[in-house]
Amino acid sequence: MKIKYPLESLLRKREWDVDIQKGQLAVQRALVDQLKNSYLLSKDRYEGQISRIEAVFSGQSLSLSRYELERAYLPELSRKMEEAQIEWLEAIEVEEQMRERLRELMIELQVTQEHKKQHLLEAMSELQKKELKAADEQWLLTNPIGGFA
Repeated sequence: MKIKYPLESLLRKREWDVDIQKGQLAVQRALVDQLKNSYLLSKDRYEGQISRIEAVFSGQSLSLSRYELERAYLPELSRKMEEAQIEWLEAIEVEEQMRERLRELMIELQVTQEHKKQHLLEAMSELQKKELKAADEQWLLTNPIGGFA
């Protein structure tokens, strides 16, 4: 006799929820990596621009008009770098929220799995009790106590 778990559909849903969250977390992780690379690239551009401007003061050849052009570009690079950093940090925050949600889903799944295990153990115990009772009754029918047959 097969023992049926009444919350099987809930168990399957929780398994799917965990799988879906893992997939979404992987996508978010890739986004975090992409945004980190974007931030580091913008930071390198900003630092390179600073180096070109500093070159004027160290005696390397850079015309005044070129210096003004390089200096004018600096605020835009700074803004882009800050925006890239903010996007990256926000993506990290979303990733952490997703990790926490995954932990919650995994706990829910584990609780349901434990419940199923307990349910099956109890059902098997009840089934064994019924089988033993039926065997006792059968024995009593075939082996009457006190000679009554």
